[in-house]
Amino acid sequence: MARFYAGSVIKEHRTRRGITQDILCAGICSKTTLHRIEAGKNSPSVYVFSRLMERLGINASNFYFSASSLVELSFYNTYHEINTLITGRNYEEATIKMPKLMGIECQLDKDDGSNIREQMILTLRCGIAQGRGEDAIIRQEMVLSALLLSIPNFDENDIAERMLTYDEISLLNMLATAYSDLGKTEKTINILYQVKQSMDKFYLDEHEKIKGYSMTLYNLADTLGLDGRHSETLEICEIAIQHCVRFGNARLLPYIKFYKACALYYSNKMQGYEKLLIESIIAIRIQEDLMGAKIREDFIKNEMGLEMPF
Repeated sequence: MARFYAGSVIKEHRTRRGITQDILCAGICSKTTLHRIEAGKNSPSVYVFSRLMERLGINASNFYFSASSLVELSFYNTYHEINTLITGRNYEEATIKMPKLMGIECQLDKDDGSNIREQMILTLRCGIAQGRGEDAIIRQEMVLSALLLSIPNFDENDIAERMLTYDEISLLNMLATAYSDLGKTEKTINILYQVKQSMDKFYLDEHEKIKGYSMTLYNLADTLGLDGRHSETLEICEIAIQHCVRFGNARLLPYIKFYKACALYYSNKMQGYEKLLIESIIAIRIQEDLMGAKIREDFIKNEMGLEMPF
């Protein structure tokens, strides 16, 4: 893949979309640093470059870009390694690897992107805390602390007008989950709808969009269903299913199909819901989420009187 000047790519996409330097770099780096990057006077760290491209809705992996040092590359790779463990629900191993990431971070300069590295670490900690089911109030405080690093004037009611990085999208989903666990359903739904609107508005690259879009729709369908808003659940599930199928997100697909089947049942649209429930639970078993499958089997038995055939 051809080499390129990071600054020229950032400037081209920023100006094409009519975005000011102040809006793009807010919470990521200073305006002076972005100006120097775009002028070719500074080379951004790999994580600053990735976050700027995410804000622009562009998949940074489309571009060849090398880290400025082995330490920087080690930090970036270790972050993604831990994130993969969290996605795979391996919270114990993720926790064991966190000190390594923090040790690498201590070796890096306290440059313009140090707050982004701090946010990356906090995002992983929040993911581990959520996965372990830690206290929702503590999780809420952790997430808000992480969001304030890149959105100092964070307001839950203007999310839809913000250009969000993937970490910010993840944190907002975790904030919504914490609110849900605290019984604050309307706040949960408000945040998730706004994240969806932001991604619909600003994410140009559909392959970049999938990283946070399916997760947001999954959480939104879950909360809408629990709140009895079944017609909205069906609408969100249809969007999510189409997106998962189009971009090959097989991991979340069976869970979203389960929410769709439940919404069909509660909407008295009985045709096809049983088959969809069974198919989704079998697919969840195949993914080796046996606990998730068992919870759903018990739910349909107790709530709908439906037994799995095998």
